Amino acid sequence: MSAGGVEKNANIRDVAILRNGKVIDTVDYYELANNGVYKTKINKLLPNDVIFVPRSSLRVKITGAVKEEAFYDIKKGTTLKDALELAGGLKPDARFNDIILSRLNKDKVRVEVKNLNLSNKNAAGFVLADGDEIQVYSASTEPSNAIHLTGNVYFPGQYEYKEGLRISDIISDSTKILENTDVDSSYIVRKDAKSSEINLIQFSLNKIFQNPSSDENLVLEPYDKIVVVNKFEILNNIEIMVTGEVAKPGNVKAEKEASVYKMITKAGGFTSASNIDNIEIVTYQNGNLASKVIAVNESMATEAPTQGYIIVHSIYESISKDYVEVSGDVFNPGEYFFNNGMMISDVLKKAINKEDYGHSYTLLHYKTSPYGEREIYNISINGLNDRKADVLLNKNDKIEVKLSKKNTRKYVNIDGAVYDKGTYVYGEGMTIADAIIIAGGYIDSAYRDEVEIIRKTIDGYDIKQEYIIVKSKDFNSFKMMPNDSVVIKNISEYNKSEYVNLSGEFVFPGVYPIKKGEKLSTIIKRAGGFTDYAYLYGTEFKREKVRLEKQKMIESMISRLERDLVTNANIQAMTAASDATISSAELFMKTKDSFIESLKKVKADGRLVIAMSHPRLLKGSVNDIELENGDSVYVPKRQDYVTVSGAVLNQGAFVYNEKMEWKDYIKIAGGYLNNADKSNIYIMKANGTVQHVEDRAISWSSENDRWEVSYFTDSKMLQPGDNLIVPDNYRRIAWLRNIKDITQVLMQIAVTGGVAANLF
Repeated sequence: MSAGGVEKNANIRDVAILRNGKVIDTVDYYELANNGVYKTKINKLLPNDVIFVPRSSLRVKITGAVKEEAFYDIKKGTTLKDALELAGGLKPDARFNDIILSRLNKDKVRVEVKNLNLSNKNAAGFVLADGDEIQVYSASTEPSNAIHLTGNVYFPGQYEYKEGLRISDIISDSTKILENTDVDSSYIVRKDAKSSEINLIQFSLNKIFQNPSSDENLVLEPYDKIVVVNKFEILNNIEIMVTGEVAKPGNVKAEKEASVYKMITKAGGFTSASNIDNIEIVTYQNGNLASKVIAVNESMATEAPTQGYIIVHSIYESISKDYVEVSGDVFNPGEYFFNNGMMISDVLKKAINKEDYGHSYTLLHYKTSPYGEREIYNISINGLNDRKADVLLNKNDKIEVKLSKKNTRKYVNIDGAVYDKGTYVYGEGMTIADAIIIAGGYIDSAYRDEVEIIRKTIDGYDIKQEYIIVKSKDFNSFKMMPNDSVVIKNISEYNKSEYVNLSGEFVFPGVYPIKKGEKLSTIIKRAGGFTDYAYLYGTEFKREKVRLEKQKMIESMISRLERDLVTNANIQAMTAASDATISSAELFMKTKDSFIESLKKVKADGRLVIAMSHPRLLKGSVNDIELENGDSVYVPKRQDYVTVSGAVLNQGAFVYNEKMEWKDYIKIAGGYLNNADKSNIYIMKANGTVQHVEDRAISWSSENDRWEVSYFTDSKMLQPGDNLIVPDNYRRIAWLRNIKDITQVLMQIAVTGGVAANLF
C-alpha cells in the first residue's frame, strides 16, 4: 500500500521477492484473497529486498451469472472450471449447460469458439487462453406468454396470460395506480410476432374505471406490456434486435452509448458462419429507414441504434451490395438490400406501415436492365395482397409509391428536447401530452413550461405558417391537428459546463465550474482566497478570446512589415547597377525571409491586464470582471529579482533593490552592447503592462496624467518580477533602414506576444 497499489495490467498471481538478485519467494494474492491464508518461505523483508510485480500475460474476462464478474489473471493450463471458481462460482440461476466462450483469432478478431456444458468433463477441463471471454447466462424464469405491467402502479411485474384477458383484469380500479397517474393516456406496447414491428396502443384508464364494458378495456395478447405513466413520464425500456449470424438472435436490452460490437456480444457473439465485414445497421430516423454496412473493427466504435436493429450477415451471402430504392407515400423510404427473387410486394411490406397494408396504391416501377437502362411501368394495386405486386425486381430498381388520397395517413412531427424525436402517426384527439409521451418523454434539459406548435394551412396558392405557444397547464387539453410540428425547447445553459483554472498561491487551487455572470471576486472566495506568499502585483489573467485577438494583431503587424521589406527589395533590385548590387539584393531577400519566419513563430499569450487585490477590495471594482469559460488565473509567489534582457553584455536576473534605478541594473548587467537602441528601452512589468523609460530630465507620466521630473519617477519604475528590456537598434541593419517605424513595429510584436526576452 505504501507504493500506491498496483496498476490495472499487473499480475498479482506471480509476485516475486528478490534478494541479492535471486528469487527467494513468489506470492499468489488470489490464493490469499480466496483462502484467507498464504504460507510464505520467508519470515520478513530485509533492506535492499526487491518486490517485483510482473505485467499480466494471461487474462480472461468472466461475466454473467457468476458471483464476481471481472477480468482474472490465469496461469498456463487453467481450465474453464478453475476460472469459474476464481469468479466465486456460479449463481443459483446460472445456466451451467450453455456457457458461451469466445476467443481472439490470429487476426485479433473475436470469434465464438463454442457453447460449453459444465457438466461435461471435457468442457469443464477446456484450457483457456489469453483474451478469452466467458459469458454465463441466467436461466429464464419468465413465463412464456406473460403480460408485463410497468410504470406508475403499486404492483408492477408479470401476470399470467389467459385467453380473453382484459386490462381491467389486471388494473381493476384506481387503488392499483399511484398518485399523479395520467389516467387518460396509458399504453399497450405490442410486438407483431411476424414483422417484429412495435405498436403503441393508447387507452384510457379513466373510461375503464367508469365503464368496464367500454371499448377502451382492450383484450390483451401474449407478451403485451402495459405502461401506466406518470404525467409526461418517459418510456425507458428500450431493446435492440440483433439478428442473423449471432449465437442468440433476438432482442437485447440497450445500454447508454453501447457500441454495435457490444450488442453483438450480448447476443452471444459471432457464429462460425458470420461475415465480420458485413454487419448491417438499420435505423429509423424521423420515420425513415436508413441502412449502412460496417466491418467488425468499425463496430467497436459505432454506437448501436436505439431505434432500429443489427444484422450480422452470413459468409455465404453475396458480398456485393446491391439495392432497390423505395420512395413516396411510405413510412420507411430508403434503400433496401437486393436479393435474387425479390418482388415488389416483399419490399413494400418492409417500407409500408402495417396498418396501411390494405390501402390502394399507384406504383411507378423504374426497372433497370443489365446494361443500366431503365423502363417505367405503371402498376395499380389494391392492398399488398394484390397479385399485381408480385413483380420480380432487378438490382438498382426504383419504386415510387403513391397512396390513394382518401386513404392517406396523417402524421405529426415531434422535435427538440425529447428522447425519440421524429414523425408519428396522427391519432384523432391527440394532445400535446400524448405527443410528448409517444416521443419518449422529456430529456433532462427540456424546458417544460411551454411548447411551440408550428401549424401550416393552405390559403389558395399560399401556405401560411402559424406559431402557437402552449403553456404546460394546457398540455392535456390542447388538441393537435394533422401535420403539426411540436417543438420542445432546450434550456441552453443546462448542458453547458464552463470552467476556470486557478493556480499558484490560492488556498485551494484547481479547476472550478462557473455559472453565467460569475465574477472574479466570487471565484477567489470559493478558492479560499490567497496564501500569505501571494504576489498579487504579478497576477497573470489569461483569456482565449484575448489571445486570438492579440494573435491577429501580431499577424497583421508582421504582414505590414513583410510588405515593406518586399517593396524595398524590389526597388533595390530594379535600381541595381552592377552584379555586386544584384547579389546584395538576393542576399537581402534570403535574410528577409529568414527574419520574417522567425517573427511568425511569435505566439500571443492571451494575458489580460488586471489590478488584482483581495476579494473584499476587488468586489465591485472595474477589475472585478465577469469570468468566461477557459479563463486561467495564476498568482505567483513574491519574486525578489528583476531580469535584464536584450542588447546588454550579461542578460540575466538580479536581486531586487528598491534603491536601485533602471540604469543601475543595466550597469550590473555589463552595460550596453554596440547595437543597443538606448532611446527605446522599456520595462515589461510583472502585472502585464509595459512602460517606456525616458532618459531625460522631464517626461510625461501616463499613470499620473502629468509631466514629471524623471529623476524622481524613474527610480520607482521597477518592481520585483519586472523585466528591463534593451532592444537592438534595427536601423543599424542596412536593409532595415528604409522600413518606416521598424523599432515600433517590432516592439509592438514583442509586447503583444507577451515576450519578455530579446526576440530576434
